[in-house]
Amino acid sequence: MAKAEPEESKFNVDRSILPQGDISANVFSALYWLRRGTGDTDPIESFPALMVSLQILARELIPATSKELSCPQCGGVVSKCPSGDTKLVRSLLVDRLGISKEKARELWGLRSAVVAHGGKAVSADVILKLTEAKFDVADLVFKAVGETFGLKEGSAPTPRRSFNVTDAFMNVV
Repeated sequence: MAKAEPEESKFNVDRSILPQGDISANVFSALYWLRRGTGDTDPIESFPALMVSLQILARELIPATSKELSCPQCGGVVSKCPSGDTKLVRSLLVDRLGISKEKARELWGLRSAVVAHGGKAVSADVILKLTEAKFDVADLVFKAVGETFGLKEGSAPTPRRSFNVTDAFMNVV
C-alpha cells in the first residue's frame, strides 16, 4: 500500500494581482516564513515563524523613524537609533491592522516567551496559548501581505482551512 503524501503547504496567489517585476527581498522572506508558519502543526515552530513574517512585513510597511541622540555639551547629533522591531510591529498591528494595544502586547509577549526566551518555561499552558494565538497571527500576516501587494480588504489570500486543524494531543491539556 502506497504511503499517502502529506498535504503540501503553498502560498497560492493569482499572479495577475502581484506587482509587475520582482518581489522585494523582504516580501519574499516574509512569504517564506509565512509558508513555514502555516506548514507546521507544532505551535512552538509555527507561531514564531508567523511572528517573524509579521516582523519582516512591518519593516516593509511601516516607515522607519530614527531617534537622534544629542551630545549634552555641544548639542550636536551623536548618533541616530532606528525604530526597533517592537515599535514597528506594534504600529503595524494597532495602526494598520486595527487590533487593540492589549492584543498586540499579548502576541508580542508570547513571541518573546518562545523566541527571545522571555523567562517563561514552555509549559502546556504556553503551548495552548501559542496554539490559539497562531490562528490570530496567521490572519494578521495574510492581511499584512494583502496590504503589501495593495490588495483591497477582503481580497487578500487567507489561510487554508487545514491550517485550523490542531493536533489531537492539544485536547488532552
